Amino acid sequence: MINFTNIFERNMSNISVAFNDMTHEQVWSAMKNGLHYLTTTELVKLHNEISRVQIEHSHKNEDGTWQKEVPLGQPK
Repeated sequence: MINFTNIFERNMSNISVAFNDMTHEQVWSAMKNGLHYLTTTELVKLHNEISRVQIEHSHKNEDGTWQKEVPLGQPK
């Protein structure tokens, strides 16, 4: 069985270039179809990466700037 995680890590720059040339729909389709080739362990690692990216995105404004830290209990 091909270990796609190792391929991904070794070819990250090539993958970034490939994704840059794809539409949002093409990226979504490729990722969704690729899930069927991953092992359970790789899927768990992918879930961790998705969670990390979600947290990162939740701390950015729509214009890409970072939200300032607000102490707990104070309005944003």
